[in-house]
Amino acid sequence: MLADKCQALFATQMFHNLGVEWTGFLLSFLAVAFMPIPFLFHIYGERLRKMSSYAPTDIGRKGGNDEENANGMEDKDMRDEEKTDNDES
Repeated sequence: MLADKCQALFATQMFHNLGVEWTGFLLSFLAVAFMPIPFLFHIYGERLRKMSSYAPTDIGRKGGNDEENANGMEDKDMRDEEKTDNDES
């Protein structure tokens, strides 16, 4: 998304200075170079989330299970909503 907006800033200058062939080559090379990134996130994503202090999951930690934690939060949210609905009635 951000790349689309930035491309509009430099696309005309790039095509003018490099020519159509080199600009096309450069953009295709960048597309091919970034192609493995989603697959790498799929393969190494769990390991990255384990190392991150910002990841909202407990994958791999003792006593933590994502499904139990996620369902527990959903259940708590549902109880809170029911409680506010009853209070308003």
